[in-house]
Amino acid sequence: FFFFFFFVCLRLAPMSAPPSASPQPPPPPPTSEFQADGFSHMGTFLMVVAGVSGLVGGICKYLSFSSNAEARMLSTVRPTPILDIKRHLIQKITPGEFEASDVFAVQGKTWCPPADRVPSLNGAGVIKQLKKEVQQTQTWYSTETKVVDPRTRVERTEVKWHERVSSMNLASNRYGNNVHVIDGTFAGYPNSAPESRSSSLFRSAAPAPAEPEQNTLTIPDSLAEELFVDGTTLFEPHKEAGGTTNISVNVASSSTERPKDRIIGIQISERIIPVDKPIFALGEVVCSRDHSNPNVYALSLRRSPGREVPYMLRYGTEKEILDDANGSAHFYNTSSSVFLALAAAFGVGGVSCWMYSHNIRRQ
Repeated sequence: FFFFFFFVCLRLAPMSAPPSASPQPPPPPPTSEFQADGFSHMGTFLMVVAGVSGLVGGICKYLSFSSNAEARMLSTVRPTPILDIKRHLIQKITPGEFEASDVFAVQGKTWCPPADRVPSLNGAGVIKQLKKEVQQTQTWYSTETKVVDPRTRVERTEVKWHERVSSMNLASNRYGNNVHVIDGTFAGYPNSAPESRSSSLFRSAAPAPAEPEQNTLTIPDSLAEELFVDGTTLFEPHKEAGGTTNISVNVASSSTERPKDRIIGIQISERIIPVDKPIFALGEVVCSRDHSNPNVYALSLRRSPGREVPYMLRYGTEKEILDDANGSAHFYNTSSSVFLALAAAFGVGGVSCWMYSHNIRRQ
C-alpha cells in the first residue's frame, strides 16, 4: 500500500514547464498541495501502525518472559512420590504441633472417594456444579407494516411480534467435595522396602499406608476452581400434564394483541472435574495430624500469599507442561521480533513521508 501510494504521488508530480519569455516564475501547480497532504497523511498512518505494532511486540515480549520464567521454574523441580512427601513432613512435625509444610511438586491423577462421587451426566468426571435453567420465549418487540391489497386498494396494517428465548435459573447445586491427586502407590513400594529407597529423613517413619484415602494429596475446593471444565448439557422439552411435549405456540386472538410467553423446556448444564486425568501440582504441601487420632495424617495443597512460594495446578504431565511453556516462549519471542521489526519499518516509512511532504511544501 505504501509503495502504491508513493507511485501515485509521483505520477501526480508536476511536469517541468517550458521556458517562458516572461521573467515572472510560473505559479505553483495545483497538484503540489494535494501531493504534500497525501504524503503527510500517509506518514501519520504509518506512524500509527508503527505504534500499534510496537505495542503488540511489547506485549508478546512480556508473555515470552513469563513463559520462560515458567519453563525455568519447571526445569528446577522434580515430582516427589506422595509417600515420600508424607514421611518427610511427618519427621518435621514436632511434639505439640499438628502440622508441617514444605514446597513439593506432585505428579498424579485426579481421584475422588467413591462415597463422595456425584457422577457426571456422561460418566466422565465428578460433578462440582449443576445448574437447571428454565428456557421460555418472551415477546421482545413488534413491527407494523402497511400492506395495500392490489385488488381492493385497501390499506391494512400487519403487526408482527418478535420473540426471544430467555433463561431463568431454576436451581444451582454446588458440591463441595474435595478432589484428590493420587499417584497410584496404594500399598507403598511393591518391589523394595521404604528404607532402601528413601533418604535418612524417612528411616523412622510409620509404615506405608495401604488405603488410597491415606495416599492422596487433597486439593481444596477453593483451589479446584481452575480445574473445572464444562460437562454435558441436556435439554428437556416442557411437557403438559397429559405427558405430551408442549410444542404448540400460543397464538393471540388478534394481530394487535401481545402473545403470551411460553415455556420451551429445561436446560441442565454441569461443570465437572474429570477423574483419572493426569495432573501436575506445585506448591506448599501441608501435612496435618488428626486431633482425635494422632496416628492419622493428611496431605493438602495450599496456596501461600506472596510470590516467594511457587504455585501451579494444571492438567497434564510435567513434560507436557514444560514443552508447552517452551513452545509458548518461542512463539511469543518470534512474534515479538516480527512486530518490533514491523514497527521499525513503519516508523522509518512514516518519517520519510513526513520529510518528503515538508520538502514539497518548502519548494
